Amino acid sequence: MVRGLIDAGFVSPVRGKRREYLREYLRWLWPHRYGVAILFVLALIGTGLQMIEPLFMRFIIDRVLLNTALDTATMLQAFGYNVWNVDAAVSAFKRRFSPDDPTPQMTERDRSMLYCLLLQSRSLAAR
Repeated sequence: MVRGLIDAGFVSPVRGKRREYLREYLRWLWPHRYGVAILFVLALIGTGLQMIEPLFMRFIIDRVLLNTALDTATMLQAFGYNVWNVDAAVSAFKRRFSPDDPTPQMTERDRSMLYCLLLQSRSLAAR
């Protein structure tokens, strides 16, 4: 039956060779099966961690940077500014960290910079 299909051109004669090559490859790979399995598991772990990273970024952006309950005065006070006069604290922060921005209000860029500075100062304090 298969011979008739091969002669008719429906089945490639290379197909049997492919299976033979696959069996030979699996026989060659069998002594290394544990190493290959470990490599596969590590690849899956790496892929899973790369898939989790955007979730952390979404959390930081949605719950921290865009959080209106965490106001500018609280963040400036946590960074060490005197917030008795909030406008003066904002202008001092902008003069120090964003001198090219002429707007007197805190922009989203300024808030994200302040948040990054807070994270950096807390990580240095934890050491």
